Amino acid sequence: QIKRLENHADFFSHISFNQIFVVKNAGNILTKEAEESMTVPVSHGTPLIVICGHYKCGAMNACATQRKTQQMNEAMPATVAALEAVAPKGITDADKIAEYNVANVVYRLANSTNPVLSKALNEGKVKIVPMMYDIDSGKVVAIRDVQIMKMLLDNSHE
Repeated sequence: QIKRLENHADFFSHISFNQIFVVKNAGNILTKEAEESMTVPVSHGTPLIVICGHYKCGAMNACATQRKTQQMNEAMPATVAALEAVAPKGITDADKIAEYNVANVVYRLANSTNPVLSKALNEGKVKIVPMMYDIDSGKVVAIRDVQIMKMLLDNSHE
């Protein structure tokens, strides 16, 4: 259920300056700061927001195996809290948690109360796409797993 973007290297090699704006953090968590950072490119007409996680993620593995350490709790409290919110959904595979986490960020962005983002989304000026980077193959894939998206929507009111 995951569609491959086969020509990702070709796509990225044709990107010129100011066509990509990147916001990154540990665990791919949608913080207030990350959300606010997205308003800059969106307000300048960026038509696409890609939320891209990756497989074999150490943070997701720690979440799946409950190996969160005191150091991790102290260094990344927002990340730990966000990942703990994902873990109870009954998913124990780290790669599925990573996909679910990306889908969760997409859902939260799609329902953003940020005036710039919500206006652009409501007017159809920007789209949000959930993707995953496969470290082993080097491919970027779009998440199309209906079960993950359904779980997200079923649990969005908790």
